[in-house]
Amino acid sequence: MTLMNIHQAGPTDSDAFLRWNLGREGKRELVKGKIIEMMTGATRAHILLVRRLARFLEDHLDGSQYDVLPTDLGVKTPQGVRYPDIVVDPTGGGSGDLAATKPILIAEVLSRYSRRIDLIDKAAEYAGLASLKAYIVISQHEPRIWLWTRQGDTWAGPSIVEGVEAVISIPSLALAIPLRELYPDAAPK
Repeated sequence: MTLMNIHQAGPTDSDAFLRWNLGREGKRELVKGKIIEMMTGATRAHILLVRRLARFLEDHLDGSQYDVLPTDLGVKTPQGVRYPDIVVDPTGGGSGDLAATKPILIAEVLSRYSRRIDLIDKAAEYAGLASLKAYIVISQHEPRIWLWTRQGDTWAGPSIVEGVEAVISIPSLALAIPLRELYPDAAPK
């Protein structure tokens, strides 16, 4: 996704933005008090990667403790509101919630237009979330991910995990995600 338009008027705080944005067509985020209209649509590869990771997380995280929520739930950041491809949030949130309560894992799939935003801007914003244990950015085109993890009070990363035989390790969540799960058709090097 890339910037299409910046709205000059509209809500500038996170809660008002979430209410204002509810039910509107298109995709937009709130960044530094500005409403950013994003391009909509995704490639088949993007959609499949989101689906595969969400399925893996649902199968390997305790469903009584965590909800795996793809795409449309907001995440309040120090800069505003983002809508990641996947957010893992503790169970127990209200059915009418418009944003994650205490996200522990966030994942984004890179598009041709989102590289700088996902790898720099969002990484910096998500680092400000005290509850977050890991941020994953996934390449659409090859078995490669960028991983940031919280180690105590320190946010570390990105470390690059690449190759279909590699494994994404997130010890704080007792997760080991083989890249083969995300890229089942990729050939080993």
